Amino acid sequence: MLLGMTIKQNRQTEKQIEKRVDKAYAEYIFRHSDKKRY
Repeated sequence: MLLGMTIKQNRQTEKQIEKRVDKAYAEYIFRHSDKKRY
């Protein structure tokens, strides 16, 4: 039971980290595309 809870929490934190990485990656690409445009 306790193990199942920690696994659930780990999955949630993994999703949060993925969202942060995706956001940072999107911002990185956006900045580079801006530089290429001008």
